[in-house]
Amino acid sequence: MTRSRQLRFGDYELQPDTGELRRVDGAPTGPTAEAGAVVRLAPQPAKLLAMLLERRGALLERDEIRRALWPETHVDFDQSLAFCMRQLRAALEDSAAAPRYIETLPRRGFRLLVAVTELEGQSGPGSTERPSGANRPSRRSRAIVGLAAAALLAAGGLTAHRLLAPASRPVRLAIMPFELAAVDAGDGSRLARISEWLVVELAREPSRLEVIGPRTTAAYHGTPFPDLSGLGRDLEIDYAINCRYLGEGGEPTLLVELIRLDDGAHPWVDGFGAARPWLEVAETVRAGVEDALLPSR
Repeated sequence: MTRSRQLRFGDYELQPDTGELRRVDGAPTGPTAEAGAVVRLAPQPAKLLAMLLERRGALLERDEIRRALWPETHVDFDQSLAFCMRQLRAALEDSAAAPRYIETLPRRGFRLLVAVTELEGQSGPGSTERPSGANRPSRRSRAIVGLAAAALLAAGGLTAHRLLAPASRPVRLAIMPFELAAVDAGDGSRLARISEWLVVELAREPSRLEVIGPRTTAAYHGTPFPDLSGLGRDLEIDYAINCRYLGEGGEPTLLVELIRLDDGAHPWVDGFGAARPWLEVAETVRAGVEDALLPSR
């Protein structure tokens, strides 16, 4: 059988060429993983973890992470890195406030807190140790992982993105305060009804979707656009529903958009005339968001 390189640290082993993370036999059972259970990390969290393990306790700088994970893309690096690190910490059952595995050095980078042992053997039990100066994963194995991720994204961006979210936690959705139409001061109460109604309706399945309402997100509302970077970082938000008016002069259009915070993509967008009944708008928004985030309903 083909033998594969593995890195053991703490209660876990990582197989870099496949992104498989396994809690080693004999390790204490965690709240989200049994001993011996395998978690297949998404490409970016797997690569970030491999980089930390290869560094063996030395500082891994933010700029090095950016060059390795997002070399030619125009994403919000802070949001993307924060989302990637949340996935990794969730898989390791680690905490940023009291880290056991990964320490954050503000504005500098990250550092591994445990020793690393390099193994070589078949995936799972029965691995044998080898000296720690082994070769890094081959270009071919890294290319295969990259091509697989690209194929997933090409087949369906939202579906591929959803694979990044750890199965151990629900999607976190923030509803921003709906903006008041400058041409119609009386519309504010209508928009408030829509946003509060969405909180109630979308929070019916907290095990799958956690909803943060406009009273909390108001601090990030900003003008003309909300502070989505701060929202995602401080509240660990995956998606946000934002509302704004378009057009000048005639009848304005109410634009409602679902925004994915790690890359700024819009999985769902719709526009509504100012005369549309508020409940009809709210129902349309709810259905669109649930179709995008909870497709198996």
